[in-house]
Amino acid sequence: MEPTGPHETVGGKLATQIGIAITAARFPWFIPRTCLIRPFSDIATARRPDIVVLDETVLTNELLWEQEPVITLWALDQARR
Repeated sequence: MEPTGPHETVGGKLATQIGIAITAARFPWFIPRTCLIRPFSDIATARRPDIVVLDETVLTNELLWEQEPVITLWALDQARR
């Protein structure tokens, strides 16, 4: 199911404010336009968050990022084992 217009309005405004704060603080973070979060391997489904902030400095740890906008949390999953 797709979000409603009012839901998108709130998400867009929040993303704008967060983006302004990230830029002002000069953090190496960004808000992707589209992104899926695929949780740990014991959970089957992926999530499409309204807003997600990613740290560019750790994306090299993400196995799928170069091919598709999917965050697997692979590095965290490996640390849990």
